[in-house]
Amino acid sequence: MADIGAVGVYLSLQNDRGLPTRLVIFDDGLKADFTICPVAALVDGVRTRKLAPLYERGYRVLVDKDGMAGRLPAASLKPSASVPPTEEAFTNIVREFWFEIYHVAKYLKRGDLWAVKYRDWMTKELLLTMLGWNERALHGWDRQTEHLGIRMEEWVGPEVWARLMGAFAHFDAADSWKALDVTADLFRRVAQETASRLGYCYPQDVDERLSRYVESLRGQ
Repeated sequence: MADIGAVGVYLSLQNDRGLPTRLVIFDDGLKADFTICPVAALVDGVRTRKLAPLYERGYRVLVDKDGMAGRLPAASLKPSASVPPTEEAFTNIVREFWFEIYHVAKYLKRGDLWAVKYRDWMTKELLLTMLGWNERALHGWDRQTEHLGIRMEEWVGPEVWARLMGAFAHFDAADSWKALDVTADLFRRVAQETASRLGYCYPQDVDERLSRYVESLRGQ
């Protein structure tokens, strides 16, 4: 990597297909991800006339010594459409959310604020999943909802965006209780909307039981 530029930090990893991957931030602030693929992957792309979802969003060939890369199909320049979750997957996300809300409340009661933050972030990851499902159920499953919540303000409605402002707390118990309420209320509403759009049942019994327990902890 030093042949390309001065390296600030360098991570040596494997991607989800077991291929060697190098994540680099150069001294000028440029970040680049490198994955080393076997030639067979290129040959397969030419043979099947199919691109991996990453390359459907756009690619540029810089060097093509044998002309093989030039035979790849053009990119569609669109993200690949996702598919709706199964009802089982939807239900599991709802159950997991309330499982984590329980832990947020439990650690708040104990005064373990670091553990509160740890569990709270898990609720946020589940909320992000549900927000993405809801948007795609409403607008179509090819709608782009970026991972990590990138550019979220562009793809969630203004009401959701405004409510998210109260979902993140300071490092204190009182503010964390308020954020818990906002997060739970927002997840509930979005999950119920998603269930309705997909024709699924929202696990109301789980919601009610865990909500009662959270309130009992708050009142002790």
